[in-house]
Amino acid sequence: MRKITLVPYAIHPFEKDTREARELGDVEGKSMLSVITAALTRLAAIQAPTTVSLSGPIKSAYQLSRLECSGQRITGQLEYGIDGIAGRGVNTGSGQNSYRRTVNDAEIIPYFFQFDLPASAKQGLLVVQNMSNRGPVGALRSILQEDFRREFRETTIQYEDLIPDAVLRKFFEEGEAKEIEFYKYSVAPEIATEVGKENEPSKVHAKYTLVAARKNYLGLRPKLNQFLRGEPARTLFSLPADFAEPDKVTVVMQINGSEKRIELTNRHHIRAAIDVSNHVLVDPTTGYPDFESIREVSTGVVDEYRSILDSTA
Repeated sequence: MRKITLVPYAIHPFEKDTREARELGDVEGKSMLSVITAALTRLAAIQAPTTVSLSGPIKSAYQLSRLECSGQRITGQLEYGIDGIAGRGVNTGSGQNSYRRTVNDAEIIPYFFQFDLPASAKQGLLVVQNMSNRGPVGALRSILQEDFRREFRETTIQYEDLIPDAVLRKFFEEGEAKEIEFYKYSVAPEIATEVGKENEPSKVHAKYTLVAARKNYLGLRPKLNQFLRGEPARTLFSLPADFAEPDKVTVVMQINGSEKRIELTNRHHIRAAIDVSNHVLVDPTTGYPDFESIREVSTGVVDEYRSILDSTA
């Protein structure tokens, strides 16, 4: 089964000139909930996929296959994919070719999403499902952009794929670190040449991982608190020479029975990918998560983040 993660984003509306935060229920006299609902309702009425040009010849295709609105929350499923790569499908049971994909074919996969937009709050939440590190957040932002520009002429809508200090602090204080990974995107030429594909040594990366023994955890809390105070993660650890100044640092935290993978490379660009693979039901015939199952898990994530944001507002 492919890894299924939920990725939370904060949504901030603020006045363009003063940078003053606006309440979600009164953005230039309109509510973000009603504007987003109207935009997605129009999209849901379209019975065929929409194609959009991305960069160069690459195009994406998407279709909103499910939309439900209840109170301050909007829940849905966006089928999304991009073209640009040809290939063939092979049945792993028989070893026989199943289909051939042309460069203009987009592999459409359904992705779950959930908005939380309380009128009195100044931050909205968006939780999006990813599969194998791919998801539709860019497509959702593009879909809503035109409506935002038309309805909110004096307001900037900002998405943040980072964890607020309060959320990070809660994770670090209440969670336990299971492992920490250090990545180098370039390795010694002689090693890359020896193990890399012919003429592609630059595509060999290296990873150095510290893993807690079974039923144990790493004692990283002091280091993580230093990170919160502003010290770069890449300087906090004494690493082997080959991994000095790593290009990426990721910590895996165990919190309330689930794992959260948090990249620490850049303090100002932190995104939590919450691994829910073992917490959702998956249709064995498609490999896709059951909608009601992932909605239940996502609602728990939204509730957790909302309580933290409200308590620190």
